[in-house]
Amino acid sequence: MLESFVLHGKLTNPYFKELSESVYRYAGIVYDLSRSFALPFVPLQNKLTSLAKKTTNAYVSIDGLHPTYAGHELISTELFSVLKAELL
Repeated sequence: MLESFVLHGKLTNPYFKELSESVYRYAGIVYDLSRSFALPFVPLQNKLTSLAKKTTNAYVSIDGLHPTYAGHELISTELFSVLKAELL
């Protein structure tokens, strides 16, 4: 299960505090569900935030919620890493 995430962007900036509180709460729910059903959990918020700090938020996300190609690449890399560890 993928962790939900939020970054600063044109869509999220006006409501960032409220959005981030909701997204973090939802991420906790997804984490709990993954544990309850013994499913892999893929943490994303810290990885995407870290990439945005090294580059820009616009490099990682179109608007703060939807990933760019670079954001999708990071997500797929993290997903593959978690699934590989689960399968091996």
